Amino acid sequence: MPDLPDHQRRIAVTGLVASGAIAGLGARTFGSQESPMSTTVHASGLAETLLASAPHPSLGEHADTFGRLIGSWAGTYRDRDPGGPEETGNMEVHFGWVLQGRAVQDTWIAPPRNQREGSMLKRQTYGTTLRVFDLQARVWQSVWLNPVPVPGLT
Repeated sequence: MPDLPDHQRRIAVTGLVASGAIAGLGARTFGSQESPMSTTVHASGLAETLLASAPHPSLGEHADTFGRLIGSWAGTYRDRDPGGPEETGNMEVHFGWVLQGRAVQDTWIAPPRNQREGSMLKRQTYGTTLRVFDLQARVWQSVWLNPVPVPGLT
């Protein structure tokens, strides 16, 4: 989507992420018998409360740090392994505003979703980064999570 103007790309990504979050999930019930309350949560509620269409005004110029990346991207990675062969492969990356526009979240997926089944590549990434701007310290704080196990590593 890099050929779209920024505002159109943001709208398209928000729709893409919302569609992906909702697809096939339906309604799920969370809670336990020990809890005094059981709540039904719909996947659309998650997308509605997580995704934002623009940065929060409190970010000011700091929104540009990661705001320029908002969108969906396809690319190629190259991993160099000392003593081993170089590996290259395709990947997809999606960035979007979340949490009332106070944060940026992304997904890094390699190989891409349409190439994952049966992939023997070393790189198996299906992770996310959450970047939140700390207004008091005036710095972005981030955390990266990749719950996909890497073949051959324990």
